[in-house]
Amino acid sequence: MRADTPVGRPAEPGEVARLAQRVRSGDDPLAAIDALSAQPSRAATDALSALLFEGLPDASTDRILERFGERARPTALEALEQMARHRRPEARARALRAIAAVGAHDLKLDARTSELLAAALRDSDPGVRGAAATALGARYERLDSASGRGKSSLPASDGELRRVLLRAVARGVPEAARAAGFATLEAELAELHASLVGLPLSAALDAYDAALARKTLSEVAKLDVIARLGEIATPATKTFLASVIAARRFPAASRIQRALIDAEKRIELKPAQAGGTR
Repeated sequence: MRADTPVGRPAEPGEVARLAQRVRSGDDPLAAIDALSAQPSRAATDALSALLFEGLPDASTDRILERFGERARPTALEALEQMARHRRPEARARALRAIAAVGAHDLKLDARTSELLAAALRDSDPGVRGAAATALGARYERLDSASGRGKSSLPASDGELRRVLLRAVARGVPEAARAAGFATLEAELAELHASLVGLPLSAALDAYDAALARKTLSEVAKLDVIARLGEIATPATKTFLASVIAARRFPAASRIQRALIDAEKRIELKPAQAGGTR
């Protein structure tokens, strides 16, 4: 549900305060949180934000963060930024998903939310790093989808964010690979290839799948990606190439489709590898 979509009836005087007190007292707190989050008023959002810092049980804190992620309320961003430093990794991950939702809803906040997500790529917990990387991947996929073919809509300030993503890939954050596949510019492909070397093959294939799916990556760049896949030459790579060919993403007579077919055919499996995936 979007932040600007009215949900339920307007709050009556004192209703927000009563619902907040129910959360504090443990009187069916999850239902009270749901009722508060359904209110489109700033007062309800502020009440939920304040509750996050009152030492609630974990289940209540997580429900508030979950609802903020669904409603994407920009006025909750300050509280979410603080929650992204919470002691519990699960709370930090939920806060980051909510932060990403705010940035997707309000483009004026995209730079701020992207910076918060990028900072979380260095979190001590792998689940939190993964949540941040996944959110950034969704952002870049969304931006690519909104771009004209061959024309990127990436903000001019995104250069540093792309570098942060590539460094996260090189440090072994597997979820950052797909994000980097959507974000990397043609001139940065060699750096992407190098950063993927230490990751599981599944992460590398995620990155290359994203690159091939992009509208804003040139034919030459996609041919470079296919050549790299041909060099990897494993059973999993052959299966991946076959799936891309079968999906018919590209016209049958296109250079890209022909290159996919050639690369898949050149990967010859030994009998012992025929049923393998590595």
